[in-house]
Amino acid sequence: MPRMTPEHEAAYALRWNVDREDLSPAVQAEYDRLKIERETQQAELSAIAPPQPGSSMRQPPPWAYFVPLLVIWAIAFFWFVIGARITGPHMSFAILRSDVSLIRLPPGYVQVSTAQSGRDCAHNQCALAEFWVWRGSTARSASGACRDIDRAMNAGIGDAELNSLPPRGAACDYGATRDSFLDPWLAKRDVDAFVWTGPRATGRPGGFQVELMSANFYDFTPLRSPSHRAGS
Repeated sequence: MPRMTPEHEAAYALRWNVDREDLSPAVQAEYDRLKIERETQQAELSAIAPPQPGSSMRQPPPWAYFVPLLVIWAIAFFWFVIGARITGPHMSFAILRSDVSLIRLPPGYVQVSTAQSGRDCAHNQCALAEFWVWRGSTARSASGACRDIDRAMNAGIGDAELNSLPPRGAACDYGATRDSFLDPWLAKRDVDAFVWTGPRATGRPGGFQVELMSANFYDFTPLRSPSHRAGS
């Protein structure tokens, strides 16, 4: 490896605070020259005084910083209140159906029916549900189905929580809330997944039935399969 020149050694010594006495005479000479050169440059930079108070470069008053915040607040208020009233509500069964379609059950589950309740979802309470049974090649229990819907809900919807007090006849109930920041008039929806046992699952393989449901209101009664088949 090529040997460093005295100038390089002196620059290294200045950077890392190497004692001058540990350097060779040739490097000491370069050390002194570089040190004087850098001190001169530093003095020239220090001579440039910052602008004095009262000069043309005045600091803005403290209240000026709040103006952008007020503008942002006004825009947000217009969008969430006025803009929502202009665009109008957009809720429909198609949106509820799209919520349910995000829940992808593992292979082996087969959809057997759909049901819906309500009308004119933009102004009234509506709900849509799909009913699934297990027809895989291996046996499946209700507890296994609960694990399936837990994974499917969190993968498709996200932040799904187990209801500690599921409806009567449900082995489990996982729920999550969906809304739209970009469309504030799109109502919040409750998306739920149930595993039913007992009378609701009579004759079903494994003694259980899965219900995937989306509703644009919170206090709802799970739909019964197949009380009303969903339209297109």
